Amino acid sequence: MKILVIGKGTMGNLIFNSLKERYKNDKKTIIDNVSLDKDRIIKKDYDYIIDFSHPDSIKHYKYFLNQKTKIIIGTTNFNEEQEEYLLFLSKMNPIVKDVNFSKGLLMLKKFLNLNKELIKEYHIELIETHHESKIDKPSGTAKSICKLINVDELVSIRNEDLNSSHLVKLSNEFEKIEINHVVYDKEIFMIGILESIAFLNKQKNGLFSYQDVIEWN
Repeated sequence: MKILVIGKGTMGNLIFNSLKERYKNDKKTIIDNVSLDKDRIIKKDYDYIIDFSHPDSIKHYKYFLNQKTKIIIGTTNFNEEQEEYLLFLSKMNPIVKDVNFSKGLLMLKKFLNLNKELIKEYHIELIETHHESKIDKPSGTAKSICKLINVDELVSIRNEDLNSSHLVKLSNEFEKIEINHVVYDKEIFMIGILESIAFLNKQKNGLFSYQDVIEWN
């Protein structure tokens, strides 16, 4: 089995190191890690591509793909042309693509979606906080929440805290409701990735989300 992890940022390193540890006694498993803006592209057919880097990385997929390659994408901010390419690619290869691989965040979004008519009566503020090394601002997760509900105010904070959070504040002149999703350990995303690998092993093609993986309707 050959796995390519694209990206050497916080998530890329976490995924690569976790997979290396997981398969350390399996001599048949090859795990590579590249940063496509710095490392030489090695033409090799991979069984899995795990990409948490930059939207432009997908233009290099052709060097790594075969008809059986399974793809997991946590990258955000794809443009329309890139989204169309991924849809085209999914007709041949199975892809799990999502802005967040945490069950807790998915739970928060499901709660907001179920109650989006009720919360229209409130002023809605979304405060997303990440480590200062995070490039995108606001985060892809914050943007996905804004697509789900009408957010009146979006605040993006970048600091030295390694925890990340998405805090939704609902308020009017009489009361306030706060819903906060905080990630204390990014290993939670690794759980989602391993679940996605197991899910893709059952798929021949298609474009899926993390919600599809864990079968939450």
